[in-house]
This record gives sequence, C-alpha cells and structure tokens, in this order.
Amino acid sequence: MLFYKIFSIEVIEIIWNYIPISTKVWITKEYYEKYHYSIIYPKLKLRYHSYMRYVIKNQCSYLMKINLNEHYAIWCNKLINIKYKDKTYPTYISYIKMLALENTSNKIYSLIKNYEKNNKINKSLKLNRKIKHKKNQWRN
Repeated sequence: MLFYKIFSIEVIEIIWNYIPISTKVWITKEYYEKYHYSIIYPKLKLRYHSYMRYVIKNQCSYLMKINLNEHYAIWCNKLINIKYKDKTYPTYISYIKMLALENTSNKIYSLIKNYEKNNKINKSLKLNRKIKHKKNQWRN
C-alpha cells in the first residue's frame, strides 16, 4: 500500500517484472499455487517430514489443504513404515493424523476428516492397519 503512494503503477510493474519467481511464490496465493511444486518441493525433498510437522504445529490450513489435494492418494496407498516416538505407522496419513491430534491442531485434523468426507474416500483405500507400539524394557 505504501508503495502505491510513493511510486506510480508503471514503476511498480517494472519492479515486479524483475523480482524472481522464487520470491513471488511467497507474496501471493496465485503465484504460490502456480509455482510451489517446481520451486518449493525440490528444496523440501529431503526435509518433507519436518515441513509437514511445521505445517501441523503452526496450523497452516492453507498449506495443508494444498498438500492434501496433491498428495492424499499417495499418503494413503503407499505402505511405508514411519517410525516416530516408539510407534510405527503403516501409512503417512495415519502419521499426519496422529501429529495433528498430538499437537492439538484441531483445525488440521478436521481439515483431513472433511477432505475424506467430501471426496468420499473408501475405507478400504485407507488400509486401516494397526499402529505398532515398541517399548523396550530391561528385564532381569
């Protein structure tokens, strides 16, 4: 807003053309939706779990909504054992739901539930496998 008072619209448009896309991604939703997959995800490839923990802890519902739309089918169907705090989760979506409940992110948890409800996710696709608990105790 302050820039519109100082500069004319033509000058602002010229400046806007020189700003790199990697910076524009963080400024508007339009640019984020258009370029996030090519700019942000390659950087997060090795740290995706910590990124999702950040999204859940800070209740970033917009970012979670985008991730759900793009990755939900992969999260449900890909069987990977994620180990976190003496528990092994069979799918990534079960891990995310647990994180949302553990961090009292009710907004994120309800977003996931609403996504499943609105898209009529079949329960057989969710693969309700048991979460394995592992507790090592010393015995004499």
